[in-house]
Amino acid sequence: MILKEKKIVFLICDMPDLSDRVVEEIQKMLEVGARIRAYLVSSNAGVKVRSSLKKKLNLMGVSFEEIPESFNLIGHDYVKEMDLLVAAPCPPWLWKQLVSLRLPERVSLVVAPAGLDAGTRDLICYLGDLMKKERTYFVPFGPVFLKPEEALAAGSGERVGSFLSRMELLKETAQAAADNLQIEPYLLVLETLPH
Repeated sequence: MILKEKKIVFLICDMPDLSDRVVEEIQKMLEVGARIRAYLVSSNAGVKVRSSLKKKLNLMGVSFEEIPESFNLIGHDYVKEMDLLVAAPCPPWLWKQLVSLRLPERVSLVVAPAGLDAGTRDLICYLGDLMKKERTYFVPFGPVFLKPEEALAAGSGERVGSFLSRMELLKETAQAAADNLQIEPYLLVLETLPH
């Protein structure tokens, strides 16, 4: 019951399948008494968040708001009172914003890295900076690579890198973060990730 009455703000990047798994974990957190607010951001500029994601949140009674990629959460009233900020799924373009985000001292950040083209040096540096950030906890994640035919379809003849988090461990990670603990291991090898 660690999450009972905890105010949790979710920053959900709409990535089909992954964001749907996040909603499943939100349901589990609601069942143990967490108080949840969600901010939705599209994974592609100019594309609206899927109505099916909004509908699922509505059915669970979760308040949400769509925000642009260039958001500033700290100004929102609910955010000022939060205990945890959860960014899930968290694509590489969001890592830089989270590194520079100044959270109140009592607030922990939970990050679930996910997304394609995570292999560029700058983005990996932002991930490293997030790992060094105080009160930042990670849903266990690891690297995955596209199959050669998928890389060709994505416009690259090379093995395109990506990160994938174990979204089914999101609730467990949030519970640990509420106690200032990181579940282990948080950096997974390829063999431990679902295909």
